[in-house]
Amino acid sequence: MTNTTHSVTPSFTKAILAQAELLGLKIPPLLKRAIGSISNEQRLPMALQDALWLEIEAQDHAGVMGLEIGAKLQPGHFDTLGYLVLSSPDLSAAVDALVNFSALVGEGGRFNKVSEGQGIGLYYEPTFSAAKDMRLDTILLCLLNGTRWLAGQSLLPLSVHFQRAAPAQPDVYRQAFGISDIRFEQPRNMLLFKRSDWQKIVNPANPAFRANMLALAQRQLKSLNPQDFMARAEQFLEQDPVLTREQLAKRMWISERQLNRRLADCGHSFKTLSDQVKKNHALQLLKQGPISQAALAFCLGYADESAFAKAFKRWMGMGLRAYLRHAIKEAD
Repeated sequence: MTNTTHSVTPSFTKAILAQAELLGLKIPPLLKRAIGSISNEQRLPMALQDALWLEIEAQDHAGVMGLEIGAKLQPGHFDTLGYLVLSSPDLSAAVDALVNFSALVGEGGRFNKVSEGQGIGLYYEPTFSAAKDMRLDTILLCLLNGTRWLAGQSLLPLSVHFQRAAPAQPDVYRQAFGISDIRFEQPRNMLLFKRSDWQKIVNPANPAFRANMLALAQRQLKSLNPQDFMARAEQFLEQDPVLTREQLAKRMWISERQLNRRLADCGHSFKTLSDQVKKNHALQLLKQGPISQAALAFCLGYADESAFAKAFKRWMGMGLRAYLRHAIKEAD
């Protein structure tokens, strides 16, 4: 299935095309011309990249093309985001840039990070379906090579996780990623690093250059589909519903004023968006089993039970007790 509304940076797709041809694959001339016709100042329709990956997949008889392409991609293929990542003072800041601005490379999925056991993971949630496993092979290996380029070739993850089923040649993955702990059929597509790795100094940092790259990335992100901005804001709130307006703005690398204006452009405000997310969280928590009003208030960041009670009545048109009685009656 292809997506006709999302877009990607042309340089990334052109780099994939170049590597595919170096590997001896035959790409249809019409598709090559269509990709080549998009200048690097424009956005390339996601549908063209989907079509390219499907062509590669059809010729990937050994099931390793995703890894071979991922091993060759470089930070420069990510345009502005690549330079922003490369100008980061430490690995944690580089990953934050990737999480916040990954839509500049492509709108086919989202990066995020998560605390996981003994480490911190960088994971990717795809929304594409065309040649999915192959593309995820490329994305995760490309991510690892990028982090090693920044922090030194000695940097290795604790483990690499794939949602896909185990391939026919698992040893190829161990060789490509340089570690033995490669896991399949996992909840996330993820690189798991030691916590200490995230504080590695990777760049003496040029503050002026980084500020320019950040401003450029913000302008480019703003030019994308406004709904993508909404989805990013909502995602941050869903992960942490107690975020304040100031905290959300910092997560999205913009000022509070810019946050208010961008949300208003989408027909929302911080309050309405935060309220909707908190409402959904409250209803999900109630579905999971008995929970007190005090616990709900605490989980959702309210100052006290009274503040939560007022908010719940505003959302549902009735108080919590009345809602629970109604829910029990409906279940019967």
